[in-house]
Amino acid sequence: MHTILFPTDFSENAYQALVFALKIAAKQQAKLILMNAFPIPYDFASKVLEELEYSKKRSLEKLQALAKSIRENPDFENLDIDILSLPGDGVSVIKATARSQHADLIVMGAKGASGLQRFLFGNITADTILFSNIPVLTVPIHAKFENMNRIIYAAAYDEKDIQHLRETAAFAKLFDAEIHVLHVAEKQSVREEALFRGFREMVKEHDIYHKIQHNLLINQDFMAGIQSYAKECDGSLVVMSSQKKSFLQQLLNLSHSQEMLYHTKVPLLVLKS
Repeated sequence: MHTILFPTDFSENAYQALVFALKIAAKQQAKLILMNAFPIPYDFASKVLEELEYSKKRSLEKLQALAKSIRENPDFENLDIDILSLPGDGVSVIKATARSQHADLIVMGAKGASGLQRFLFGNITADTILFSNIPVLTVPIHAKFENMNRIIYAAAYDEKDIQHLRETAAFAKLFDAEIHVLHVAEKQSVREEALFRGFREMVKEHDIYHKIQHNLLINQDFMAGIQSYAKECDGSLVVMSSQKKSFLQQLLNLSHSQEMLYHTKVPLLVLKS
């Protein structure tokens, strides 16, 4: 991992997500790009340029102040930091910037500023997860970076699981964390038990990581199952694949996305195919 993109709206939750971005960047010795997208004004033509210049100036001032405060911290004084202030829609700017800067990971808050802005930033977070071509780490407002010691990988038992488990293991090694491979099934059956045992043996054969344990959970609600397990085992991070259809379907449902992304203390890392 060489470059981490951190989109920010300077909200409280964005600052909380920044802690995760900084810790990961420091561990990986990666470049951290602080990015703010400001809206393009739709007004009389004579005022558009003036408003754009003002918005750009304010955005840059905030980014520069943020970068300065980071460099004043002895833990991050040698971190490679860039700032980018760009006009446009949040999701499209994030995607374009990730592509142009060759970012390997996007880290962002699961909520934005208060009121309507919070709702809109929530949509931006969900849309970034759905449409980004690189992994996205979303950090809820109550998440704390204390001990990244227990990572939950939600297994779908498909052809991408081994690849994604290797990516998860590479991340886990940074923090010497355990990986809990969790499969949520709607009901107990011989087929589910056979899949569980078969995948467990396959992971052992690939010798991916030495701190892996496997768990099969019966719950008709995939998201609720993940959340309950994360709470029970005090999980530090949930990792999922964007190929998980039930995850994508529920993420598109606002009530479920709010529950998973906003009302939990556990960050969510979504890997891409």
